[in-house]
Amino acid sequence: FVPQSVEDWSLYSSVQFPQYAGMNNVKIAFALVNNFGNNFYLDDVEFRDMPLSVKEISADATFAVYPNPVGERLFIRSASENYRLRIISILGDVLYDEVRHNKLGSISVKNWHKGVYFISLTDESSQVMTTKKFVVE
Repeated sequence: FVPQSVEDWSLYSSVQFPQYAGMNNVKIAFALVNNFGNNFYLDDVEFRDMPLSVKEISADATFAVYPNPVGERLFIRSASENYRLRIISILGDVLYDEVRHNKLGSISVKNWHKGVYFISLTDESSQVMTTKKFVVE
């Protein structure tokens, strides 16, 4: 079966995913399970109302990570008490995502693969985000 006209298509004018609002790196997959041998046609996929930037990317010392490179435990010192902390792999996978309420903290990276990672701190009140790079040895 190959659609010959608009009437042959199954149409969804809008599919919403509010549970993913505000999240980064959301992956959407389309799958069709069909035992009749028909092809699956997908056309005109559109994503709207997606933020393409943050309010500001700060280059100042709003937080520090040490030691760098790190072997077992990464320490974080923040100028803010309320912030979201994310660690992202070089492939873009979010490995750690937590809202914190203290200026000092640490994360065990003892079982992580050696390589380069990015750590982002977003201040909860100003929404200013700062990203730094660190290496796990």
